[in-house]
Amino acid sequence: RIFFHGFLRKHKGIELLIKSVKRLIEEGYDIYLEILGSPYKGEENYIQIIKNLLEKEIPSHYELKIGIHTDKEIAMEASGSYIVVLPYLGDTLEVSGVLHTIMACGTPVIVSNTPRFLSELKNNFDACIVEPNENAIAEGIKKLLTDYEYWKMLSENLQKKALDCKWERIAQMLTEEFNNIK
Repeated sequence: RIFFHGFLRKHKGIELLIKSVKRLIEEGYDIYLEILGSPYKGEENYIQIIKNLLEKEIPSHYELKIGIHTDKEIAMEASGSYIVVLPYLGDTLEVSGVLHTIMACGTPVIVSNTPRFLSELKNNFDACIVEPNENAIAEGIKKLLTDYEYWKMLSENLQKKALDCKWERIAQMLTEEFNNIK
């Protein structure tokens, strides 16, 4: 199972993800795509575009859950998946809330080579970072499906990163820094 969560917007790369999954299914991989998404104000019509594409490209290989989802629901779905894919497009610098919600789940992530992720993740260490195109996304998914040691390394390193991002750890680091000022 491959998982995506986020606002359903064109710049999130969802169409690329669907086409990548279709390609892998055609190559013989048994893949199921789960999308948890929320409509974005003013872009509600994009949901129908996604529904149509899913039905056309990968019927019976997907589940689309539309609505507002809690962090607990998102983390539970990510934990039950084999890979999380966030194929965002563009050069937005904002931090991904989804990434921080799922980091501790132990599910490796594939993210696109965009500023949003490059400031937080290292390729082939705690994430598989790919170009935001159909071929690169499909190849990233294949690598994680066929190389368990790579899958395990990304999983473990992402979980360690999540521990470093906890408020308790940040408070400890700030306290240590403050105490070291002379």
